[in-house]
Amino acid sequence: MPKKSPTSFRSRKLGRSNCARRAKRPPTKVVPVGEHLFHAMAETAPAAIYIYHLKREPHFCYANAAAERLTGYSRKELLKMNAVDVIHPDSREFIRKVMAARIAGKPVPPSYEAKVLTKDGHERWGAFNTSVIDYQGGPAVLGIGFDITQRKEAEEAVRLSHQRYRAIMKQAADAIFLQDRPERFAEVNEAASRLLGYSEAELLQLDPRDLYTDEDRAATSQRMARMRRGEILVRERELRHKDGRWLKVESTGQVLDDGRFLTVVRDISERKRAEAERERLIDELQEAVGKVNTLSGLLPMCASCKKIRDDRGHWNSIEAYISERSQADFTHGICPECAKRLYPEDYKK
Repeated sequence: MPKKSPTSFRSRKLGRSNCARRAKRPPTKVVPVGEHLFHAMAETAPAAIYIYHLKREPHFCYANAAAERLTGYSRKELLKMNAVDVIHPDSREFIRKVMAARIAGKPVPPSYEAKVLTKDGHERWGAFNTSVIDYQGGPAVLGIGFDITQRKEAEEAVRLSHQRYRAIMKQAADAIFLQDRPERFAEVNEAASRLLGYSEAELLQLDPRDLYTDEDRAATSQRMARMRRGEILVRERELRHKDGRWLKVESTGQVLDDGRFLTVVRDISERKRAEAERERLIDELQEAVGKVNTLSGLLPMCASCKKIRDDRGHWNSIEAYISERSQADFTHGICPECAKRLYPEDYKK
C-alpha cells in the first residue's frame, strides 16, 4: 500500500475544513437579475415610480425617491400608507373608481391626471401611467407619475387670462377689432357690430379696408409698419357704417405679443356734434357781444333839460341817446314826486 504524502493529507484536511466553514455560513439571498435592474432604474428615474397591491388593501409596497419628492412623504412613511391617502380629495372618487374597475377586471384608462395632496397640505398635479404586474406572488399595480404642476398652473393661468379676455371683449363699450392680416378681421366684439351696423359674422367676412376712407386705405401699410416697430397710434378718423354714413371715431392701434393688430375704436360723433354746437354758440355770443355798445366815460348832459350831447355836437334826449347806443328799450310812467307837481288835484284825491 503506497504511503500517503504529508502534503496530500494536509490538502484533504484543509478541504474538509473549508467545506465545514461554508456549511456553517447562512445561505445568501439570490436576487433575480430583473428585479435588481428594476430597482436600479427606478431609483435614478426622474418620474415617481410606485407599486401597490391590487387584491389586498392598496398599500404601497414600493416607492422610489421621485415619489418621495412628489408627495413630500419619506419612503418609510409611504410604505405604511394606502395609495389613496396621497390623492387630493378632488380626485379621490375618480381614483377609487379606477381601482374598483381594475379589481373587477374592467377596462381602465392606461393614463390619467389627478391631484396629489402632499404631506404639508399643498396641492400638486401628476400624470400617471399604470399597468398590472405580478409582484411578491400576487397582482399589483405598477404606476409611473410625472409632476405636471407647472404645466397645470400655466394652463390655469392661460384659462383665466382667456376668461378675462372674453369678459373684456363682451363687456367693453368700445369697439374692439383684432386683425392677423391687413385684409381681414380675426375677431371683433359686440360693440363693433353695434358701431358699424354689421353682424359679427359679416364683419369677419369683410375686408377692413372697405370701411376706410381713400386716404386711410392708402396709408394702411405705413401704419402697420409703425405699429410693428412698437408705436401706439392714437388718432381721429372716419369709418363707413353699413348704411353708408361716415362715423367720426377715435382709434387706438398697437401690435400684441402674438403679432396680431389690436384696434380699439370709440364713437366720437356725439362729441363732435357737441363741439360743433359749442363753437356755434360761442360765435353767436361773440357776435351778440360785438353788437352791444357799452356806455362809459363822461357824458355831457344839460343841467336843466337833461339832454346829452353826442360826438357831433347834437343834443339828444336821454332816451334817444341810450337807445341808439345799446340794446335797451324804454317804457314811460310817472314817479310820485312828478305826479304831485303836475297833477296836484288828482294826486290829492
